[in-house]
Amino acid sequence: MRIGISSTSFIKNKKIDGIGVYTESLVNNLKKNNSIKIEEIFFDGFHFQNNNFSDQPNPFFSAFFPFGMHKNLESKIDLFHSTDYFVPKLKNTPVISTIHDAIMIKEPYFANKKLRFIKNFLLKKHVKYSNHVIAISYSMVSDLVNYWKIPPEKISVIYNAIDSFWSEKSTVIEKEKTLNKFKINKPFFLFVGTIQPRKNIERMLLAYDLLPKEIKSNFIFIIVGKTSILSKDLENKILSYQEKGSVKWLSYVDKIDLKNLYQSSVSLLFPSLSEGFGMPILEGFASEVPVITSNINPMSEIAKNSAYLVNPYDIENISLAMNDLCTNNELREKLIQKGKQRLSFFTWETYLKEILLLYKSLLR
Repeated sequence: MRIGISSTSFIKNKKIDGIGVYTESLVNNLKKNNSIKIEEIFFDGFHFQNNNFSDQPNPFFSAFFPFGMHKNLESKIDLFHSTDYFVPKLKNTPVISTIHDAIMIKEPYFANKKLRFIKNFLLKKHVKYSNHVIAISYSMVSDLVNYWKIPPEKISVIYNAIDSFWSEKSTVIEKEKTLNKFKINKPFFLFVGTIQPRKNIERMLLAYDLLPKEIKSNFIFIIVGKTSILSKDLENKILSYQEKGSVKWLSYVDKIDLKNLYQSSVSLLFPSLSEGFGMPILEGFASEVPVITSNINPMSEIAKNSAYLVNPYDIENISLAMNDLCTNNELREKLIQKGKQRLSFFTWETYLKEILLLYKSLLR
């Protein structure tokens, strides 16, 4: 099989986000299968291209988005898999799209007003040109049917997989090197994600404030995440906490340092208000730290009973969870063991088995 994978999310960006991580891992794992040839296709301004060719799309569509008829692309592949919302309109080649969330359409108040119309247009075109859609959680299916008007028979659920990298134990020296690099000298709670309202960072800060004095004096809160268009007010609040010395905000952190931070943390805080999946939950499980996350889908679907589930709108509930994981070692150990067991549902072996069956079904 010759599979085209849209790789703009990691080829064109040095500091890749969640979609980029997912796509790069997919490409690397598919390349291990000798029966598959991967074409890494990226969108460069007005056309798709790779190292061997550049297509000639319909200029009208491509003036804004890569939706032209791409004959040159079709001659190179048997199937195209879009992972990042860049989708060519192909006549004779099946197209599969992975949709990572329905937030832009379902919960537009979490999106930038100026970009919302353009992004929604892009997402709808994305679906229109796809023969089949992959949802990354079961809770997404009803959203895709209700908000995107996708027929259920065109949807398959395939959970994201986590790389074995996150389960590799760092040495004490490696962890100390990272902690010294960022001048971290106290135990800490950890949040990982983009700085934006739906991540619920403001309530996490307030929950930290509610902790008993003896805990706040011994534990700090570390936030790892890049800024977003919607984050200006939130950034100012984080900076005000940072000035007090109780919070440390690290913007972009490389993969090695991030793994060391995970493995050094007291707990991962991830009580998000809205997600498509919630990959940090799995990274926390793999790092063998207890995870606090939301009792709403898809976070509760991904975590099941392997995390401390909280009402993300209840500041006292979040604070209680933080307090419990500082003081109850038996609970900590129980969640750590359950998290390790839960990871068996999110392996690349399982993912590749399911994705290859889907590829083949569309090529019959």
